[in-house]
Amino acid sequence: MYQFTDTNKNAEGASAPSDNMRFNGVYLNEFIDGYRQLHVSGRHLISREVDMTAISMRNGKWFNTVRDEPRELVIAYRLEASSSEEMRDKMAKFNQLLNTSEPVPVVFDDEKGYTYYAIYADAPSDPEQHLTVIGSFRLICPSPFKYAQQKESHSGQIGVLENENILPDEITAVVSQNTQKVEIVNGTKRMVFEGNYASGDRIVIKWGDEVEIRHNSRNALLDLLQFSFPTTFTIKSNDTITGVNCSVSIKWRDMRR
Repeated sequence: MYQFTDTNKNAEGASAPSDNMRFNGVYLNEFIDGYRQLHVSGRHLISREVDMTAISMRNGKWFNTVRDEPRELVIAYRLEASSSEEMRDKMAKFNQLLNTSEPVPVVFDDEKGYTYYAIYADAPSDPEQHLTVIGSFRLICPSPFKYAQQKESHSGQIGVLENENILPDEITAVVSQNTQKVEIVNGTKRMVFEGNYASGDRIVIKWGDEVEIRHNSRNALLDLLQFSFPTTFTIKSNDTITGVNCSVSIKWRDMRR
């Protein structure tokens, strides 16, 4: 007879919370015996920085710009151990997991389709009481958004997006004939490349902290003509990305505030 196992329970049999967090692909309550997430803050409204200028002899201020601030997530937890030595070992594992050199994926069980990218920042010096620590730690998301799973279209057709005017993750243009000019078009937005391109060659544009453009294995950033701006080549719902002298495929991720 098969035995049913509830994967939402930790080793001590306590049910995990509905918003249980995975940090860099790892559930903390599975990685550290005796850990339990209590509550999370920072997943609601995004703080904004509003820049204004005071003007002499005028009431109020002049509005300049507004931008979204990084998101801060604060995770409250309880950690229990049977001895002081065991607590030290568990805290060592805790530090090991959180010690990353760059933002990593953070996913909550009540919103599994979306991912934050966060890095551990700090934690207060919470006292140990009877081999129990009730504390918290802070994660910072440089981008305040949460991102959906990546989608791909080989026809260039974009579906319905929740957030309009986002940059793609990647566009690949496969050259259809020997040519010296290739264009990628989205309405009035164009990226035009000039060079020597053979049929079957690939031009790949990747968006990240910086834009990377490669023709096969060669850096092709200088092939991009003046007034072609990858940083403004945004997409929105029901756009169709087309190509001149090429076929186009596109990868993107929707996002939420």
